[in-house]
Amino acid sequence: MEFMLILSEDPGLVATEEQRAEAVQRVGEYAMSLVGDGTLKGGSPLRPVVEAKRVSSRDGTRRVLDGPFAESKEVIAGYDAAGSPARR
Repeated sequence: MEFMLILSEDPGLVATEEQRAEAVQRVGEYAMSLVGDGTLKGGSPLRPVVEAKRVSSRDGTRRVLDGPFAESKEVIAGYDAAGSPARR
């Protein structure tokens, strides 16, 4: 089974640089644990919100919208693609 982990953050949250660095470290440690057991297949951060675009299509018309926004208060910050560890 394969799945995707969506990493999100709340841009309205006021965090210190120390708190942000700690959160990034925790996510990195979790990702490395997935690498260690052969589950993680890839991942990548997204561009900052001010630079990101989202493309959608409706009735054959393409629309380019601002940011990596989901239907929530958080913004999508990146993703990790994972699945069952490789069988040996």
